[in-house]
Amino acid sequence: MIGQIESGKIKIKILANNATSITLQTDKKFQGKVIQPQFDAVNTVGEHGLGMSITISDNGKSHIFLFDTGSIKQSIIGNIEALNVKYDEIEKIVLSHGHVDHFGGLAAIFPKLKIENFLFVLKFI
Repeated sequence: MIGQIESGKIKIKILANNATSITLQTDKKFQGKVIQPQFDAVNTVGEHGLGMSITISDNGKSHIFLFDTGSIKQSIIGNIEALNVKYDEIEKIVLSHGHVDHFGGLAAIFPKLKIENFLFVLKFI
């Protein structure tokens, strides 16, 4: 789609950055209050790099893009799986620029994608 979304929503998941965390899985009954990590906590790995999944939803349809892929394959692959991003639902990857901390995980992600839905956009500065 070319243009803008006037309704709908955007969800961004940080897949790679300089932080590591345990995301707490909370039940609705806790009303968003923090609880102690349990066996179902989501562990992510930090690294020097950036990677995000961006989900755009509008009129009942969702589109998932990756914006950058971090710097090392171990963290981006593990974090994609820990944050429940489905490889077969990723439609496009956009790389912001040609630094390894933004495209380093690409080689690990590429074979997991459905190639017929893949568009690779590069803009090296």
